Amino acid sequence: PYENNSKFELKPYSITFVSNINMNTSSSVYNDVNLKIYPNPSSEIINIIGGYSQYVIRSIDGNTILRDSKASINTSSLSKGIYFISFKLLDQIITKKIIIK
Repeated sequence: PYENNSKFELKPYSITFVSNINMNTSSSVYNDVNLKIYPNPSSEIINIIGGYSQYVIRSIDGNTILRDSKASINTSSLSKGIYFISFKLLDQIITKKIIIK
């Protein structure tokens, strides 16, 4: 099908997806960069900064350890290990890992 033994070369390509997002709706995506958890790892206190309404801390096996909305968490009563903290932000749930040492 090719004349004169011509060859062709495949070049790398990229695909760009474009989507229309209306940021004026109440279901707009929350930028979790504004959510700060420090220090992490921690052994005594974890501080939280962000626009959350409440959070839940769960153990690695999914058991609920704490449900609260305070900006500081006393972690001295928690066993060493990995926990997950889920924040309710607008209509989203954002989950982060915290380490207790």
